[in-house]
Amino acid sequence: MSDESRPGPAAHGVRHAGDLELRPLPAVLLDLHEAGITGRFLVRRDRVVKTIELYEGQLVATSGRDETLGHFLVASGVITTAQHQAAVAEAHTTGRGVGDALVKAGLLTPERLLEQLAAQTRYRLLSPLRWTNGAWRFETRPLAPDGLVLSIPETVLTGLRDTSSEGPPPSQLLADLFLELTPRGQRLVPLFRAIYGARVPERLPEGVTARGLMEQGLPAAVVDALVLTDAVVPAIPRVGPALALRSGDTGERSPLYAELFGGLSTIAPMPTGGDPLDLADEALDNDLLDDDATRAARTALTSEALRIRDLDHYAVLLVDPHAGDLEIAAAVAERQSMFARDFYARFQLGNDASLLDDLHAAYEQAREVLLTDERRAAYDRELAGGDLTDRGVESDRLRTAGFDLLARGDAAAAASKFEAALGLRPEDPDALAGLGWAVWHREERTPEAADAARAYLGRALRVAPNLGVAHQHLGLIELAMGVDDQAALDHLERAARAVPGEAQVLDGIAALYLRRGAGRALERALRRLLRAGAGTPQDHAAIWQRLGALYSDHLDEPAAAKNAYAQAARLGGVSRPIRRIPTPLPGRTSDADFIAASLAVAAGEPTEGERLTYDELRPRAVPRARTTLSRELWALLHHPDDEADIGALAELLAPAVHALHPITLADLAVDPAARLTDAELPPAFAALRNYMAELLGLPVPPVFAHPDFGADVHVGATQELVLLAGDDALTAPDRATLGFRLGRASTFLWPGRAIGASRPARTLRSLVMALFRETTPTPRPPDEITAALDLLPGDVRRQASGLVGRLFARSPEHNLSRWAQSLGRTADRFGLLVCGDIPVALGLADAADGDLAAFAASTEFRKLRQALGITADANRAL
Repeated sequence: MSDESRPGPAAHGVRHAGDLELRPLPAVLLDLHEAGITGRFLVRRDRVVKTIELYEGQLVATSGRDETLGHFLVASGVITTAQHQAAVAEAHTTGRGVGDALVKAGLLTPERLLEQLAAQTRYRLLSPLRWTNGAWRFETRPLAPDGLVLSIPETVLTGLRDTSSEGPPPSQLLADLFLELTPRGQRLVPLFRAIYGARVPERLPEGVTARGLMEQGLPAAVVDALVLTDAVVPAIPRVGPALALRSGDTGERSPLYAELFGGLSTIAPMPTGGDPLDLADEALDNDLLDDDATRAARTALTSEALRIRDLDHYAVLLVDPHAGDLEIAAAVAERQSMFARDFYARFQLGNDASLLDDLHAAYEQAREVLLTDERRAAYDRELAGGDLTDRGVESDRLRTAGFDLLARGDAAAAASKFEAALGLRPEDPDALAGLGWAVWHREERTPEAADAARAYLGRALRVAPNLGVAHQHLGLIELAMGVDDQAALDHLERAARAVPGEAQVLDGIAALYLRRGAGRALERALRRLLRAGAGTPQDHAAIWQRLGALYSDHLDEPAAAKNAYAQAARLGGVSRPIRRIPTPLPGRTSDADFIAASLAVAAGEPTEGERLTYDELRPRAVPRARTTLSRELWALLHHPDDEADIGALAELLAPAVHALHPITLADLAVDPAARLTDAELPPAFAALRNYMAELLGLPVPPVFAHPDFGADVHVGATQELVLLAGDDALTAPDRATLGFRLGRASTFLWPGRAIGASRPARTLRSLVMALFRETTPTPRPPDEITAALDLLPGDVRRQASGLVGRLFARSPEHNLSRWAQSLGRTADRFGLLVCGDIPVALGLADAADGDLAAFAASTEFRKLRQALGITADANRAL
């Protein structure tokens, strides 16, 4: 284990107080020694207090002013009680120490005094060295050494040797745990050999236990001293990505891995490709219907929305134009009941959710008009040919003039015409929409202009909810403001249904989807417009043209692009070549240049050269690594808070967590019949799934289709580990977006990482504390936590207990929530690495604090790309 994977006290700041129950005194003294600090050290148990002084990390034997020196010399037989009393009286008279008085009396020489002071200092440490409870404190203070300086390592090891028969052997607690030599242990090996005369190995065999060391001939006293000084610690089992991955040295896995993951596993993680899918505090919807019912409901909703398009209020309600108020009111209630919001709330409507709003707006508008005598009379006149009075004719003329002025770019004059038209007919939706658009341009498209325009356009939509031009203007305003992209997309898609083929609308929709890196979603949106059938052949040609550009420029599907352009040409559009010609770049363009260009593109401020470099070198498919991810490479990848020992402990405790917090397919609303065989999986998705498993050394997980997940990929928390993939993810091509999502999810296919990401931190914390209390004088009484721990195999539980001791020895405080949060950051890093496209990864990543961008710019990221053989040069050669 490297120093990086297990930081020492100097690396994290020296602790100045602690509990001997958490860390034994020999290890504490060596911590202070390695930190090289100066001050006073005190250790206490009940009323017994021992005090020593340290100078730059070494023991100091003082000059003899300590009044306990005489008692120590009497107990050691160096002087008699009478000599001690005389020396005390002399010291009191002269104001000097007892040691000086003994030297003056000729009972000790100065050299002999120093020897006795050193012996007294060592003696003070003898009994506390093996205390199993008590507290210690260190006070930093200036100190000038005026006595003998003693080596802490030598003093500690000698004291442990001389007290080896006292107290319970600490190695018993670790008898069956795999051990490893720490960096401290490697430094102390020569001293162990010199003091104990034993052949302590410079490197412990992998998988060796304390019992095994003693069976191989190492004295029990040496093993105990190794444990008490933190020279050996429980080894982190090779579980989890950072440890179960193949080592660059041996490529082997430990027996514990096979025990944990061989055969039927009860471990079931449940993170998602993005945020964890945590059901801990959420009630499941028991009324959630199956997929067939969902599809039927969505079909009925879509059919009704298509039926009422461009119909008058009477046709919308399916009533006769001469119907009375009671018949109209009953028709409104019937239509609202057929498409009740409460009923549709149980379905995952996806993009069709806006249609429900459209329907209710149309029904409500029909009710307001037809059940108000004055408004119904005006509406009937409109249906009969419009307002043929002078006011109606003049209003139409002013409105037409306003649109002509808008087309010529004179927004101020156009606004005046629209205002005049509204003075004659205040509820004219076209005039309201035109005035909103004119105000937006007249006021130079400022936020204040957007607010004013929204007011007029909102009024227009209250009068005519399906007015395409109002939705178009609102969508373009929201797009320009850049505050609410979802609102912009909703309005533009409604406008596209009403006015198919409008260039501004289609351009806006494309910009919003591609800004998210959602090219496949854009494809579906354009195909929905084609299936709707509205518009002229020229409108359809414009949509096919954009589909061709999408396939050619963003999805890299030449065959589909060729077909789309052919359809556009058949309908009167323009065809265009689709074969991609590589762009010439400077001959020495490196992978570092590509990364820099990608970061500039992601930041939205690329130069022309950086944009050219990115567009040319970005991977058209997920690049394949030439080697698997070893533990050494994982060390370059993982987030600093993603601590290996916490992850290994979570891995060991995963079955117990699952017993306390089980998840089934039913809990996730997953139909068992939705499982896809390998033959049924789309080839691109299957290939990427298998590649991720091979790269991480994982078993290939089964896949279940989950239509409501869209483009996301989740990990299901069932007894058999599964991937849950949305329809869009399953049908996505082998591109960066799918690579990021699938790669990110794959990092959670380890039990420890899964429970960290998906279960409450308090569950893992309670198990950890229960294990810790098992080693204390007051163990935890049996409860559901201990019952869950009892489900663990004996060897696994012992390994977990050893890791708990290792954690608390290093520090009594551990933030499990921070570790859990770091799992997502590591997952983002892996997704970035495997997809190879920095702007795409940064657009899809969960964290927006700059951590992933900083990693993309780091030396570690470049080393990983080089080691895996996925640099820009390698990609271009494919």
